[in-house]
Amino acid sequence: PELAPYSAVNMVRWKLYLCGQMLPFTLLVATVLLATRLPSEWIQCQIHGKHGHNVTKCTRPIPAREQTPQLGPFTGVAKTVNDVVATSGPLWPYLVLFIQVIDHELEELPKGSKRWIMGIFVIVTLLRMLCFYLMRPYHLYISDHIVLVTSMLAQLQISQTIGTGPGCSYWLSWAIIVPCLFEAFITAWFYHTKQASWTGLLVGLLFQLITFRWIRNLKPDHPEHEYHAMPNGNKA
Repeated sequence: PELAPYSAVNMVRWKLYLCGQMLPFTLLVATVLLATRLPSEWIQCQIHGKHGHNVTKCTRPIPAREQTPQLGPFTGVAKTVNDVVATSGPLWPYLVLFIQVIDHELEELPKGSKRWIMGIFVIVTLLRMLCFYLMRPYHLYISDHIVLVTSMLAQLQISQTIGTGPGCSYWLSWAIIVPCLFEAFITAWFYHTKQASWTGLLVGLLFQLITFRWIRNLKPDHPEHEYHAMPNGNKA
């Protein structure tokens, strides 16, 4: 049967909504794709050693403790972002969630979803810890940094589904996403092999499945109230 115009509009809005919530992960995939296609030899690496500092072409993967890619003004930025993301990064999504609790944004969720979102955050954290433990013998073949970034994005994507519009927590989540993407770019360009970067992204799909499931459950495809009666009295 033919769809009522209002129903068709809402179907389009839902598809745009779903694409919007998956945008951070889509940008991560594009970031890893670009970084793994760029030759690391384009950049000079500074070699740290007992006999001074020498410079050579970067060859991916470079040893993190022995060489530093020379990126001009971004050299120090890359090191700072890496240190911060690797140490305190896992706590950032919880900061966004805490702000949402203070601003009572969780009250706008459907009944029963409030406790679920907190549980999902904990599940993502525990799953990440399990992945890190299982990946330890294979750290040369799976990028732990990419896995970390993917799990953080999953939590932030879930936070972005809360609320009726872009607010403080929404823009804060994007302020966190940007350095995460930068960290993934530098990691995939210099410090990990192409295989390790893409394998890390593949492992990260586990977290994205949780995010996708949350989005689907939070906003069903075709809610009954979004359909209007057709002129002949039948439902669309």
